[in-house]
Amino acid sequence: DDSNNATGFANLTLTGELQTANIGYTDGDNAMTIADGGAVAFAQDVTIADGSGLISGHTARVQVYNSTGENQILGTADADANLSITRYSNDNGPPNLVFGKSRNGSLGGQTIVADGDPLGRIIFCGSDGVDMRSAAAWIEAECDGEFEADNVSGRLVFATTPDNPSSQDPTERMRIDSSGRVGISGALVVGNTSQVATNTITAETQIQGTANADATMSVSRYSADTTPPRIHMAKSRNATIGNVTGAVQSGDSLGQLVFCGSDGTDFNNMGAY
Repeated sequence: DDSNNATGFANLTLTGELQTANIGYTDGDNAMTIADGGAVAFAQDVTIADGSGLISGHTARVQVYNSTGENQILGTADADANLSITRYSNDNGPPNLVFGKSRNGSLGGQTIVADGDPLGRIIFCGSDGVDMRSAAAWIEAECDGEFEADNVSGRLVFATTPDNPSSQDPTERMRIDSSGRVGISGALVVGNTSQVATNTITAETQIQGTANADATMSVSRYSADTTPPRIHMAKSRNATIGNVTGAVQSGDSLGQLVFCGSDGTDFNNMGAY
């Protein structure tokens, strides 16, 4: 009708009594724009061809870590550099962020994953002044064990990058496996963020505190028998962790309880053992 005005081949402007919408095409960069006074609504699924993507907040992709993602959110403030997933429902169902992995190379194809396969990874990167390709840390879910229909056992791996110019990728620091076991590579300090040397040794596992509750280690056993709780110390002469083939010899020390007190400078003086 008379309220619709086609202006040239490259642009179509639709005007009505209350609003104006514009559909534009730029030949130089093959860009199409859709603009109006409010939101753009689609009545069916929107598909984006392989090799193309959705960029929010910018006109070009930015490489982060080792790839340039086709779908990106880029911004300069909380509002435009934020991804929010919210669910409104009168039940106990949460919103979800879901990662999936198949060993089939065709989209939609299902081939069973293998032990050790990564199922998903959250990567944290920061600019080094040149690019944003170096990862500072990541959290990764991996397959852990044998698999069968409707059961994929998994583990969680937490990794951080050390303060070393030669290290660009994170190193595993903690793992929670499919049986619930927790493994830590490095120091475990409870009550503080730094280690303290005692008897000239900076132990990897430490408990530090200022009161009975946070400076006490408790071992309790609940069982209807006479068996007590235990603390075990073990020694092998093999220098490989987990290898018990190194038989101890006569005179080897199998364990010590060492008592140290501060001399006003450090804990390096042993009072008794």
